[in-house]
Amino acid sequence: MRVRDLAGNAAEETRRFRVYTGPGLPPNPYADSVLYTGGGEGIKVSFRVKHHRLVMADFAVRLRCVGPKGHYHRDHQYLGFAEPGWAALPLDSRNRFRFGPISWEEPGSTIEKKLVGTVHHGSIVGRLAYSKRLDYLSCWAGTRSDEDLHFRAYIDATRTRTRRTS
Repeated sequence: MRVRDLAGNAAEETRRFRVYTGPGLPPNPYADSVLYTGGGEGIKVSFRVKHHRLVMADFAVRLRCVGPKGHYHRDHQYLGFAEPGWAALPLDSRNRFRFGPISWEEPGSTIEKKLVGTVHHGSIVGRLAYSKRLDYLSCWAGTRSDEDLHFRAYIDATRTRTRRTS
């Protein structure tokens, strides 16, 4: 497609467009959401619930790893399961949510994760299973490789509602 630049010269593979936005900041995707924070043994969690959906689900997980020579060490992994725009986790009619089990396999590595839980009045209770295997390393959440991490999160009253910007 042939287009012309500002001086009227012919140019190829260039397109001029304008983006019109309203004045001010873009709308806050977490507006009117309720923040839950908490954790369990080896896990810290934070959730945001809005309109019967989890719009944020973030985890900090302590992993137990074993190297190629059988030596154990600890590691940390940060996981995100929900985003406000495109990957919100819906709640079913009993206020339960589920993600997975999902397994990603690439040459030399495998990652598995599963998240299940329930939103109660004032709290969220659930379980997380996470493991990763590389050619030289194997890591998992929990004390044993087949154990899920249990967590409980409560409404964070100090930071629960965000202001609307629109």
